[in-house]
Parts: sequence; C-alpha cells; structure tokens
Amino acid sequence: MRQALGNAFIMNIVIAIVIVIILMVISSLSYSKAFKVKNMIISTIEENNGFNNKAESQIDANLAKMGYRINKNGIQNCPAENRCTPMNTSASYRYCVYECKTSKGDYYRATSYMYFDIPIIGDKLEFPVHGETKTFYGAGAFN
Repeated sequence: MRQALGNAFIMNIVIAIVIVIILMVISSLSYSKAFKVKNMIISTIEENNGFNNKAESQIDANLAKMGYRINKNGIQNCPAENRCTPMNTSASYRYCVYECKTSKGDYYRATSYMYFDIPIIGDKLEFPVHGETKTFYGAGAFN
C-alpha cells in the first residue's frame, strides 16, 4: 500500500511539471506574436515617416493577415504616457501608438499586447510589449 501512495505522489509531480512546461510554451508563442506585431508597427511607421493614415491602413491590413486580436468596441484604452500623446484612439485592432516630442525631434512608441484566449479570464490576461521608433528629425523638431 505504501508504494501505491508513493507512485501517486510521483505521478502528481510529473503532471505538475508537464503543465508548467505547456504554460511556458504557450506564453513564449504569445510573446513572440506580440513581439512580431510590435516590430511590424514600428517598421511601418518608419517607412511612412510617421504615423499617418497610410501607415494606419497598412498596419491594419498586416494585422488582419497575422490574425491579431480584433478590438471589439473600436475604442482603444491606451494608458497615459509621460510626454507622449496617443495617436490611435479608435482602431480595429488592440495596439497603441504614441507620439513623443523631444527637443531633437519626434519619435513614436508602439505597444502591442500579449494575450491569452482563455474563456473566463482571457480578457484580464493582457501584457504589453513596448518599442520605439528612431527619432524623426526635421520640421517639428524645434517647435
């Protein structure tokens, strides 16, 4: 009887380790998707020399191809950033772009979100992934 209890304890440990490994794989896949989205947003902004209508439409088209999370109500809940103003207050997808002004020029901060599609708690599990563009020197630099 003692060996049966020992085997059950070892089996519980093995099951716990397998669950932890599965959670690590799922989180790394979600992080890599959010990282790709953030890099795509930054490269699109840099290609268009800022966040304008053309950049926003390209970002939305690329996010549709990638299968990124759709924003249900169309209103972004972008948290306030120091010295930066949110640029996309209404968008089809869940990402935030901020314009930050410095004495040297303007740059943009992009935030994509790592999310998990779990039925009950999935909407509460959302982790941001941040990135910045290069500084755009020029017309708005000395304002």
